[in-house]
Amino acid sequence: MLKAAFTFVLILTFLFTKAERDSLSLQQKRIITYGSVGTGLVYAGSMTALGKAWYSNQSDGSFHFFNDLHEWGGMDKLGHITTSWWITSWLTDLQLSSGLPEKGSLNRSALTTAAFMTTIEVFDGFSKGYGFSISDMAANLSGIGSAILQQKLFGEQILLLRYSFMNTPEPNIRPDLLGKTQTERMLKNYNGQTYWISFPLKKILAPNSGFPDWLCLSAGHSISGYLNADGTAPVNLCGDPFYKSRSFHEWKLSLDIDLRRIKWRSRFWKAFTSTVRWIKIPAPVLSFNARNGVLLTPIEW
Repeated sequence: MLKAAFTFVLILTFLFTKAERDSLSLQQKRIITYGSVGTGLVYAGSMTALGKAWYSNQSDGSFHFFNDLHEWGGMDKLGHITTSWWITSWLTDLQLSSGLPEKGSLNRSALTTAAFMTTIEVFDGFSKGYGFSISDMAANLSGIGSAILQQKLFGEQILLLRYSFMNTPEPNIRPDLLGKTQTERMLKNYNGQTYWISFPLKKILAPNSGFPDWLCLSAGHSISGYLNADGTAPVNLCGDPFYKSRSFHEWKLSLDIDLRRIKWRSRFWKAFTSTVRWIKIPAPVLSFNARNGVLLTPIEW
């Protein structure tokens, strides 16, 4: 892994400075070089941790493809889109705040995100329980494209893609698949995840209204009752021979807060809010699903 990380650093440093070599100052070149080294180290550490948490004892030694487009109610694809968008937009903001040009910053962010996400797909390709997924790659590219498009159109990320998680009972029935520890469940238990698209009310709906800049409306999607990927197959894992996974989709509306738009003259605050932009702020949620109809949850984490 360290060898791969150092190779990754060298490739990034070369690609990131070649196109802009003549126009960048010495300080900007140093920022890119140090950033490349840091990215390589983060890459090595995160891939090692992911390999232990998700892929331990999964490798079968042969690379293969797998079509998982219709699994887990589409939640896996929303996760790929959200993750790719966040990495790309966060890296772009980090570079812009360091004084680097927008075009090069977008290119570096897109390449770095693609490298991270493609590595995960390669891991999947060598894993007996998974496989290299073309639809996952399409979702990754969609997330990257969303970040780039917004930056070019608006000069910032107007629409935020966000994530929230609540514990659900399904992992107690299938801890091997849905996670044994809290960290594993936040990654593997799609029943507890909700993916949101959040937009500022003032900027999108009513620019001249009295809405504060930070107030957002979020629309979300989640699933429930999935004990396996297709959500419909009979399972006999809870001591009840008549138990079947009772799966359904759920759509949600909620208020949200874009912490980046709360003005506070602090470098720490700016860095913190930029980093956690992918996290949905807990708030009341109005939800609808075919099983229970319309529900109002006073607070959802």
